[in-house]
Amino acid sequence: MNGRHEETLLASHHQLQAANSRVKNGGVDSTPMTIGLSYCTAAPYAVELHFLAAGISWTVARDLLIAGAHDDSGDGDVHVSTHAVSGGDVTILTLSPRTATTAQFAEFSISTHELISFLAATEELVPLGSESELVQADLDALIHDSLAGTDS
Repeated sequence: MNGRHEETLLASHHQLQAANSRVKNGGVDSTPMTIGLSYCTAAPYAVELHFLAAGISWTVARDLLIAGAHDDSGDGDVHVSTHAVSGGDVTILTLSPRTATTAQFAEFSISTHELISFLAATEELVPLGSESELVQADLDALIHDSLAGTDS
């Protein structure tokens, strides 16, 4: 079974500003942007985040996004947390490259409602908890094809 789901969400990229800057939001400058999210059943554990303006993609575990849409989640290079704000909940994605030698990170906010809607569509393709069955079926097919090729 091959399936794919993609959506483009409006987001904000947040940058901390120096104390002497003229930014009024408590030292945080927010820039609107779009993030493409894609999910493919060929990689059922992963969601690809495509930062379209920067031409950068980042792979995130689907279960990390699901957990982060409800509670703080992630203690590696990706942290996801959801916060109640006026106008609806917002989910904050904090990305820190493993190769960073300093405290480098990028922070983005997206609508929690839109994220949950995207994740629900991925669960229609591959229900949560059944990813290993899909991977095992692909592995079994690969082994079968490899063994079939040795019958000469």
